[in-house]
Amino acid sequence: MTHELTELGDCNEVSKFDSVVSLLDERANTFVGWSHVDSENLARLGLKLTPDFYRVDESKYSPNEECGDSSTLNLNLLVKLSDWTQQHPNGIESSLATSDVKLESIGAVEVVFRLVSADTSVISEDHIVQRYGDVAPAKTLSGLDDGLVTLGFTMFESGALDQATRSLNLDVKISIDQHARADRWLRLIIPITDFSAYFQKNYQDEAVNINDHLNSLISGLRITAETYQGKQLRNLLGDDWSESIPETVNEIGIEFRRIGLVK
Repeated sequence: MTHELTELGDCNEVSKFDSVVSLLDERANTFVGWSHVDSENLARLGLKLTPDFYRVDESKYSPNEECGDSSTLNLNLLVKLSDWTQQHPNGIESSLATSDVKLESIGAVEVVFRLVSADTSVISEDHIVQRYGDVAPAKTLSGLDDGLVTLGFTMFESGALDQATRSLNLDVKISIDQHARADRWLRLIIPITDFSAYFQKNYQDEAVNINDHLNSLISGLRITAETYQGKQLRNLLGDDWSESIPETVNEIGIEFRRIGLVK
């Protein structure tokens, strides 16, 4: 992986690039989101706060005093570790505000953000073994998660939300040591070469070479919390998994200052 993660002096440092398609900045937020968290599944997910805390709406984009009252997008992103059904209880997604961008013109994704330690809870590898050691050996559980914050970034072409349609996606998962990096403003630069490209239809993926699809038009970017390999316990256990296995949710408190596609 060749991504670059650097610590900033504050949240007001400007982009280091001259040409950026802005998806989030101090002037506008193009992201919308979803949340599957409700009063009925709150206990099952092991969440202690109200469903409103995990929803994604315009109220989450609000003035941040530390940033000179410029707005940041303040979220608690969630990912399930046991069941793959709605494994992302919430997340955010941007459709490009002006027009689609040709893939060959995108050099990187730039993100300025801060992990909020008080709102972040990620189960450690030892605790994964303690929680699920009665249903899987430690060797199997080592493929579940590594105890670090992981963010998933997915670029997609038009039609990607319709699983009946074969559509191009590009994704990458970035792990961050929250113990060393929390509560500091960070700039993450992910080169397009870090992304894996694939066609998806009916949730089945077909890997492709990104260089064969440079003329494709990218219409949006999705950001979610992830496990480090994008797998749930259900993937690892197959038919041995059951709904009686307790759920575990990693929770990532995060403030986004700026998100853009670097051209």
